[in-house]
Amino acid sequence: MAPGTTIGAASPVGSEGEDLGETMETKVKEDLKAQVRALTERRGEQAVAWAESAIEEAKAATAQEALDLGVIDFVAADLDDLIGQLDGFKAIVDDREVVLHTAGAQIKELPMTAVEQFLHIVTNPTIAFILLTVGLNAILFELSSPGGYAAGIVGVICLLLAFYSLGVLPVNYTGLIFIALAFVLFIVDIKRPPTGC
Repeated sequence: MAPGTTIGAASPVGSEGEDLGETMETKVKEDLKAQVRALTERRGEQAVAWAESAIEEAKAATAQEALDLGVIDFVAADLDDLIGQLDGFKAIVDDREVVLHTAGAQIKELPMTAVEQFLHIVTNPTIAFILLTVGLNAILFELSSPGGYAAGIVGVICLLLAFYSLGVLPVNYTGLIFIALAFVLFIVDIKRPPTGC
């Protein structure tokens, strides 16, 4: 951790910050505590107990407190400081102990390529929703007044990008079912014969 940062306060809440129902809260907390026990078991009982209290009681700790509890291994001001502290550190890799030799190691930044930057932008949940909306509307426009092809092509591209984004992001499948149902109903409405008065 960096100096001045905190960790913890991991009590679960709803997607909009609201409290969960009693049963759901218990289920989510128990699941999170099981995961945190698995992640912290090698760090000792004190770290496990604190991690569980971070979920159950929303406890938080400063960087120094987390270091004292054994929750983290280092407090480092920057990457050079971290590399210096890592020299000689023993890490467990594939169930065997490995000693890290980082003295004199150089930091090499690998910037994202143009494609990676584009995919990073596309996987933003807001952008994914906009792509889905534009794609559906463009397809509906093409179905209601065929012949131009531009709207259909734009719609297909937007939908493909939206589906890629939704494949990467955690998805509420109930919401997706409703979106698909709305799309089907739009098509049915366009294709049904007009009724006279």
